[in-house]
Amino acid sequence: MPDIQRLTTYIIDFCQKRDWTKNYNAKDLTISLSLHASDLLEHFQAHKNNDSGVVSSKEKEEVQDEVADVAIYLFQLAHFLDIDLSKAIEEKMKKNTVKYPIE
Repeated sequence: MPDIQRLTTYIIDFCQKRDWTKNYNAKDLTISLSLHASDLLEHFQAHKNNDSGVVSSKEKEEVQDEVADVAIYLFQLAHFLDIDLSKAIEEKMKKNTVKYPIE
């Protein structure tokens, strides 16, 4: 089982056991995804341009948690919309290869 599928199954099972999935809808999942992406952005908004990639070890753990939250909501949204995320990423990268050729 590919990692994306395994993780999606793990996430959905976790949520179903807590009865969180019964009221899921695409709008609310997308809002949650956006909110967590904004939480991630907060870690970098005060950084100057030349140090935007530098985070302390404490902040790295917080950033890691926010990245995970974004991924968790993305996986849930893809599952809810019946999107094969692995296939979608592969297809999008093929389009990107055509759109942005190596010069």
